[in-house]
Amino acid sequence: MKFLLTRAKGSTKALAERLGVSCRTVERYRAGTLTTPQKLLHAALVEETESEWLPQV
Repeated sequence: MKFLLTRAKGSTKALAERLGVSCRTVERYRAGTLTTPQKLLHAALVEETESEWLPQV
């Protein structure tokens, strides 16, 4: 989540739209209130991280 927020230039709204969740959900992960993502969110996090990370390697 931290990597994706960095790539979104800290915009929780932009990241929430990319992941298909609410801004509040992203803020809760950022604050550490939520630690285990639901199945669909986990899949979206993996997909977005791979799409952002792999081109750099």
